[in-house]
Amino acid sequence: MVAQVRLSGMSLSNARETVLRFLNEITTQRNAAVRTLQIDPLDQLRNNDVAARASAADRWGQPSLP
Repeated sequence: MVAQVRLSGMSLSNARETVLRFLNEITTQRNAAVRTLQIDPLDQLRNNDVAARASAADRWGQPSLP
């Protein structure tokens, strides 16, 4: 991620607030990425398996599996 914050010409208070908002946004995005990576691989496989079985059942005219 490339970001640039322009602080020249701002008061110290405004510059500080801008930097804090910028850091908060970076932290929010990082935390979202970490949560995404923490998906349990076994849960993901189970979800994919259930979806695949339901799709196959639908294609063959069978009732969808739970």
